[in-house]
Amino acid sequence: MFEEKSLWYNITTEEAVNDVIFVGIDSLTRGNWRGVYGSEGYDIAGAERELPGYVTLSYDPESVWIREDNSKDERALQKFVNDGNSGISRIAAAYSRYGNLAMTIDVGNQYRNVALYFMGWDYDFNQKITVVHSGQTYNVARFKDGKYLLLKIRGKVTLILGDERNSSLSGVFIDR
Repeated sequence: MFEEKSLWYNITTEEAVNDVIFVGIDSLTRGNWRGVYGSEGYDIAGAERELPGYVTLSYDPESVWIREDNSKDERALQKFVNDGNSGISRIAAAYSRYGNLAMTIDVGNQYRNVALYFMGWDYDFNQKITVVHSGQTYNVARFKDGKYLLLKIRGKVTLILGDERNSSLSGVFIDR
């Protein structure tokens, strides 16, 4: 695992043995995703969803917790639409629940870059992400200041997010 901004990379057929491939962790971008992630589409909890036609995305249950709308904190995700007065508007929100949260994403039959953004706001949470059909697990540790889990995903995949207390996901970003 590396703790720096990562550029997406291309994978060859020989490397493509799973529907989910770990790329890295980005702890530098924080809520400043515009121009870095989401060139194909995005879903920002409590704000906007703009996905390309080839992507379907759902949560079970779909429960949004909004901590602070129009936040000035750079850990909060930028909204795509500017607020008109002060420039970039931000939101600190998450798909969240006590226990596990299931996220199902279908990106079609080609690998797509998918960045999942986690931000703990008050606490340095750890998040465990399990790929249902393969049992692969990924851990995003200490994400109070905001971290992206960078994955290559192909096809329809269900991820279970959660730890022993709760689950939280602030945004999903799609790139080619």
